Amino acid sequence: MIRAVCQAAPVRIPRRPSRCLALLVVAASLAVVALTAATPVGAAPTTTTTSTSTTKASTKWPDLVGTWTGRYRFPSSTNKGVDSTETLILDTQDGELLWGYNQFVEADGTITKIPLRGSIDFDTKGFGLAETGGFFVGRITGKRSLTIRFFLVADKFTSFDAKLTRAAR
Repeated sequence: MIRAVCQAAPVRIPRRPSRCLALLVVAASLAVVALTAATPVGAAPTTTTTSTSTTKASTKWPDLVGTWTGRYRFPSSTNKGVDSTETLILDTQDGELLWGYNQFVEADGTITKIPLRGSIDFDTKGFGLAETGGFFVGRITGKRSLTIRFFLVADKFTSFDAKLTRAAR
């Protein structure tokens, strides 16, 4: 027996598995044998599959193609807050699937575009986008509005949230 202390009272923990656990293992084994025996020798086992393509085909996915822009503030690696502008350019959508770019201005003034890929949530109200070294999690708040939370997980890690508005097309 192993002795363990729980609050002030000693508790004894047995080293051997309980009889209930042994019975559970035996019952699970019998269930597998019964299911295997139900398939005639030489016959292909029957399986039930659920197709999500029917669900996806019947879902009306929100159109997120466009240029989405908004201001944000993030904590820098130098322990200072930095104000900036986020631009998400979603240029391709196939149902729930998204492709585009994260575009922003570097401290030296150069424009950087990082490829993005992601998808819209099954509830059609949220989405996720991945890029090298980071990712966005967002909510669709209107036909022309999104909220996002970005996580940079590279060497100079940070996070921020922003409200984005789609530019008129």
